[in-house]
Amino acid sequence: MISLHPHTIEGIGYVVAMALPVLGVLRYRRQANCVSKNQITGKAAIALISPFLMLVAMAPVLAAVFLGGRIFVGARLLRLFAVLGGSAFLSTGIDLLSAFRFPISQRNPIITIIGASASLLVGLGVFGFVCFLRSSPDGKGDSIKIAAPVRGAWTVMAGGRNPITNYHHHNPLSQTYAVDLMRAEGDSLGETVYAPIDGKVIEAVNDREQGSVHAEGNIVVIESGGKRVYLAHLIQNSVLVAAGETVKVGQPIAQCGATGSAVN
Repeated sequence: MISLHPHTIEGIGYVVAMALPVLGVLRYRRQANCVSKNQITGKAAIALISPFLMLVAMAPVLAAVFLGGRIFVGARLLRLFAVLGGSAFLSTGIDLLSAFRFPISQRNPIITIIGASASLLVGLGVFGFVCFLRSSPDGKGDSIKIAAPVRGAWTVMAGGRNPITNYHHHNPLSQTYAVDLMRAEGDSLGETVYAPIDGKVIEAVNDREQGSVHAEGNIVVIESGGKRVYLAHLIQNSVLVAAGETVKVGQPIAQCGATGSAVN
């Protein structure tokens, strides 16, 4: 399986973003050259339909990027997607200008119009999908502010307030806001887990092996102000606290593991 570094993906994306307007200009010059050679031209209205629909289709896609980009990607990739969207919008605008000034007839204009219409429908579908995700309850009324339970760069493998990005969502209900973390680079196993809140340990399980029938594996549950934070899948015999103890934010409490239903 080919794995690309995020910086490589960004570099490719920005190259594509720069190339799109250039290709649009080249298409414009080619269209102008065809007209200058007295090639048959068609009606401006027909020639404009396809690029106009493509340009309109870009609007909901760009709106979806700005409204929902952070649901799926981090800030750096969001900037890249915004640049790519703006570049594609500019390129499509050049095509529209080209069709307006040099309306060359096409052999199968209906096929082109159908393709552009499909793009518009896809754009509207993407926008509607993002609006659906943003409408999901965010649970702010029952939220609690926590610190990161790990140190360094980690990737959220599953998390969020909807079942698209978080398979834990309502599966079961008690795991609706669960988050799965994995180190961005290197092995997660054995990494120190820190208390994310000040509070009292109400449960600490330390003796479950990897593959245990208990889905949560080894676990530490900390309560504060009536709210509970669950730290699960900890390595066997790594838990440093016991039920009844008081912990402070940043206090080491266990090691990251893959016990229970976690996948190493």
